[in-house]
Amino acid sequence: MLPLLLAMVAIALALVSTFLAALVAKLVLLALALVFVLACGVTLGILWARVRKEAARQSQE
Repeated sequence: MLPLLLAMVAIALALVSTFLAALVAKLVLLALALVFVLACGVTLGILWARVRKEAARQSQE
């Protein structure tokens, strides 16, 4: 009876660790996607500010 119980506990721990590993991997991918989106937004914001600044300078001339 004890070996069967130990086997069940080992299987349960393996399933839980697999689930946690998959969850951590998904969270890491989500964090990387968020960083990528933020970096793109900052880059576009900087470029847009430069375009507006240049347009304002052109209109003053």
